[in-house]
Amino acid sequence: LHHQIIPVLSQQHSPSHSLPPQHHIPIMAAQQPVPPQQPVMPVPGQHPMAPTQHHQPNLPQPGHQPYQPQPAQQPQPQPHQPIQPIQPIQPIQPMQPMQPMQPLQPMQPMQPMQPQTPVHAVLPLPPQPPLPPMFPMQPMSPMLPDMEAWPAT
Repeated sequence: LHHQIIPVLSQQHSPSHSLPPQHHIPIMAAQQPVPPQQPVMPVPGQHPMAPTQHHQPNLPQPGHQPYQPQPAQQPQPQPHQPIQPIQPIQPIQPMQPMQPMQPLQPMQPMQPMQPQTPVHAVLPLPPQPPLPPMFPMQPMSPMLPDMEAWPAT
């Protein structure tokens, strides 16, 4: 998580005009990539390595200025379209195909369930009448005085 935020900060740092967004965008951008990382187990290994590489080269800005422009776009498109930032990021490229496929897999079963949803809506019969009290309290009322009598005596 920290590695991902660091490259985003440094990448945005190259355009000095985006210093204020620097704090707002990285937070949002970091949250979005985090969920995809959890399901994708093999990617986390590759992911930390790439950010570390980007992080170190980012220090020598003159050398990697051509690199920065591509990732610099990453944080901006992320909030709008999280898939686009994956393309410029080489390490996350493996995630790109997996990201869309993971949501698609659950979506496929959801489509057939859509027709079922009306069925479920019909299943709930009109509100059932309140069930009879399992423990009728009326007989308990006479017992209360009796129970009080026990400690009294």
